[in-house]
Amino acid sequence: MLFLTDSATFEIGHDEPSGEPLKPYLDFLGANPDRELWLDLKNLNESNCIQAETTLTGLLAQRDVDKDQLIIESRDWKALHHFTQEGYYTSCYLDIPHIDELSDAERLHRLDSIQQIAHSGAVSALSFPASYYAFLRNLDFSVDLLTWEHRRWAWQLPFFSRSRAILKDGRVKVVLVKEKGHYHK
Repeated sequence: MLFLTDSATFEIGHDEPSGEPLKPYLDFLGANPDRELWLDLKNLNESNCIQAETTLTGLLAQRDVDKDQLIIESRDWKALHHFTQEGYYTSCYLDIPHIDELSDAERLHRLDSIQQIAHSGAVSALSFPASYYAFLRNLDFSVDLLTWEHRRWAWQLPFFSRSRAILKDGRVKVVLVKEKGHYHK
């Protein structure tokens, strides 16, 4: 999802706006208070975080949606700090390209950076693809962990050792399953 600062609106989209507004999704949440939504703010940064949070908080009030129904995710953990201070559940998306190709020194540097984020108080959680779990599992985090499995059926999770370990880890609060096919759960 993208926050468009010029119009102070949110649009569904990954790298560029799609023209599809966030409002219908919030209407659904307002009508279904038992449901939740994970919002990945692709372009959140320190210069737009206050405007984005103020706009989102206003939209939630208009549609009778509680902040507790949302997970706000971004790669920019410093920008997420404002959302966290305003009572949102936030998650820093960990982007570690080619994790298997990192040298030992690069791995230690990444782990130190992740520990800094986790202990900063800026976010509620860290989110990452399940393939990162082995890299992260032994760290002492004071935040929740959120993850997702690709190309598996939900019923298959107990049959894979990594998935079993993730499901048993009390720090993991959400496991999204991106099932095979054109749709995700």
